[in-house]
Amino acid sequence: MLKLYSTEEITFVNYGNMQFIDCGEGLSHIFCQWCGYEFSQEYWQEAMNKAYNGNAFGYLGLKTPCCNISSSLDEFVYVKPCGFATFVIEVRNPIIIPCAIELQEMGKCFGHVKFFRMISAHI
Repeated sequence: MLKLYSTEEITFVNYGNMQFIDCGEGLSHIFCQWCGYEFSQEYWQEAMNKAYNGNAFGYLGLKTPCCNISSSLDEFVYVKPCGFATFVIEVRNPIIIPCAIELQEMGKCFGHVKFFRMISAHI
């Protein structure tokens, strides 16, 4: 399926533990998924530092400061999308971008993967 999206390099990276996968320079806003509050960069960085144990991310759970609801760093709304993963599939210079249904189908190939998230990074 992946070869339909790129004629260039496709790389699989298995980190073995949870890593933050960012969008590069494009991250501009981070919101609470429950109430829409925009988190400050300082708050987000502090929360990330607490979850990071030196070489990987551990527990991502927290209480949101805006609405005091149990949440997780991976549930925040990142503009441009970012996420947490133990492995990534990097598709360099895609010809087309897969839709949500295609991503779901790709996830089925890995059995235990609940979903794939598309994170575009400008390198």
